Amino acid sequence: MIAVSLATSVKELLGSCGLSGSLLSVITYTILAVATFGLLSLIALFLVWWERKIAGHMQQRFGPMRNGWHGWYQTLVDGLKLLQKEDILIETRDKAVFFWAPVICFIAAFAAYIVIPFG
Repeated sequence: MIAVSLATSVKELLGSCGLSGSLLSVITYTILAVATFGLLSLIALFLVWWERKIAGHMQQRFGPMRNGWHGWYQTLVDGLKLLQKEDILIETRDKAVFFWAPVICFIAAFAAYIVIPFG
């Protein structure tokens, strides 16, 4: 329901700019895909924080419970650390496989959300 109303409002907004129908659809669905990806990222962030809180309470660890406000710093810093990791490149690697394998896995995982009816 929300995606349908968002799609119609985006189409109306971009349609007033004078864009053609096919370009308008591509832009609208790209915006919806980015919004869906952002929402899924926020859900993942919350679920990681929640899992760390529960595991921290069960194991009586202080890091996930007292690092920042209710342990939020721990999750944010771990995400930042993941983004800053250095790529290890082997000279004898198959460059095409090392490039396309994660791309195909990401597209396959993200495409699973296409079949969910949002309206």
